[in-house]
Amino acid sequence: MSSHRHCVCWLVSILVATLAGCGPQQVAPDAPPPSTVPASPAGAFAIASWFDVRVPPAAGPVLATLTAATDGPDDPSRYLVDRMIATLPDGR
Repeated sequence: MSSHRHCVCWLVSILVATLAGCGPQQVAPDAPPPSTVPASPAGAFAIASWFDVRVPPAAGPVLATLTAATDGPDDPSRYLVDRMIATLPDGR
């Protein structure tokens, strides 16, 4: 009898698990609309920004020198060469 009782318990538990898993699906009420944010970072993007800082008058010449040293595609090497040439005496 023990074997028969074990088999019945096993069948009842499978039946209960099957019926519990076949219940109706729960639908989320008032679900938000799908996101419009891209899921992939691939693509072309353009960003424009600026940063405005008020500079004290004493810092103006220093910042002008830094700007001159970094404003070209071949700077700061071009800036340094130009400064070295400017310190050379006039040739004859």
